[in-house]
Amino acid sequence: MGTSAADTYDYILIGGGIPALFAARELIGSGGRIAILERDILCSGAASRSAGIVTVQLPLRFDVKASLNSIRLIEEIDRLLGDDYRIIRSRGLLTLLPGSRMLDRFSLILKSNNINYRVIYDDELNQIVSDLRVDSGEVGLYTDRDLVIDVSRLCSALKREILDSDGVIYEKCGRVTLKIGADSKVYKVNGECIKYPLKAGTYILNVGAYTRDFFIGNGLKEPLPRQIYYKCQLSSVTYRVRTDVPVIFDLSTRAYIVKESENRLLVGDGPCRVINDPSEGLYIDHEILYKVVFDLRERFPRIEEAKMVSSWAYPCDTTHDLLPVLGEHDVYRNLYLIYGLSSYGITRGPYLGIQLAKLASGRRIDPELTLLKPSREREGKDMDFTCYEPHTPII
Repeated sequence: MGTSAADTYDYILIGGGIPALFAARELIGSGGRIAILERDILCSGAASRSAGIVTVQLPLRFDVKASLNSIRLIEEIDRLLGDDYRIIRSRGLLTLLPGSRMLDRFSLILKSNNINYRVIYDDELNQIVSDLRVDSGEVGLYTDRDLVIDVSRLCSALKREILDSDGVIYEKCGRVTLKIGADSKVYKVNGECIKYPLKAGTYILNVGAYTRDFFIGNGLKEPLPRQIYYKCQLSSVTYRVRTDVPVIFDLSTRAYIVKESENRLLVGDGPCRVINDPSEGLYIDHEILYKVVFDLRERFPRIEEAKMVSSWAYPCDTTHDLLPVLGEHDVYRNLYLIYGLSSYGITRGPYLGIQLAKLASGRRIDPELTLLKPSREREGKDMDFTCYEPHTPII
C-alpha cells in the first residue's frame, strides 16, 4: 500500500504483536486514528511460537489481575466470533507441586485473588492423567480459569476488526526508522512498506526482545530497565495421553506439557538459558532439548514410544527485577514502550496493551502498573537475575 505525504495519524504503533493489536483496538474505540507498522506479518514474533497458554497460576498480584482481564478480553472476542471460528481451544491447568509447602504458597496466592482451585492427590492424579509417574508427596493444583488459545485466530480476528474500523496496517515493512526533532520528540517514521514517512502525535513501540536493537539501530538512547534475553523452546511430540487436563506444568522440571490433540503433545522449555543477543534465541539448543525429552520420559515412562515431530525456538526477554516495562520513554516524550513480557506475552499482553493505550491517550490506568514504569531502574538497585522459564511462577 502506498502513502501520501499528508498521511498523519493520532497514533502510530511500531510492531504488530498481541499488546499492540489490543492497544490499537482500544485506541480506535476511543476515537483515535491509528496505523500499525510491522516488519514482517502481524504476530510473527514470539506469539507465533507460543503454546497459547493464558494462566492464572502466577505469583504477582498485578500478573494475576492482568491474566484475569486478558481472559475476559479473549472470551469476549471468542463469543463475538461464534462457534465457527473459536479462539479458545481448551480450559484448565494442572501444576504438579513437590509438597505441601509449595501447595500452601500457591493456594494463598489463588485465595487472595478469589480464584477457585482444586487440590488433587497422587491416586487421583493417576486416574486423571494416564501413564503419569507421581513422586512421593507430590500433589496437583488445578484451576479452570486458564485457557489454551489459537493465537493465529486471535491475531486474525483482531486484524479484521482493526481494518473494519478504518485502522491502517502495514506489513512487511522491514527496518523501521524514527526521526527525532530538536524537542526530543518523535516526529515521523519510515519503513520499506510505505512510500512517504508517516507522522503522528504519539508513537507506541512493541517489538519485544528486539527493543534494544531497535534503539541501537536508530542511533537512540537505549531504554531502561535493560533487557535480559533467554531462550524459549517448544517441541511437538507424538504420544497418546488420556487426560481431560489440557495443560500440565511440572514444577520439578519446570516444563509444561500441552495436549495439542489426541495423539500429540507440545512440550515447552524446562531448563532456562540466558543468551547475549536475541539472534541466538532463534536456534534450537539441543542440550535443553535432550533434557526436556529425558524429563518427559521420566514423567511418562511409556514415552519411549513417542517421536519428536518438530521443535522451534525464539528469544524471550525480561528485566533484572523480572517485571515488564510499560510507559513513556524518559527522553523521547511522545514514545511509549512495552517490553520484557518474558514468556507471559499471551497472558499479560491483552490487558497491558489496553492499559498502554489508555496511558498514551492521557487516560487513567491501573495504579498498580506504576511499578512497571521505565524509570524504575534509577530508583532502586537491580535484583540479581535468575533465569525463570516460561509459565514458571517466581518462587
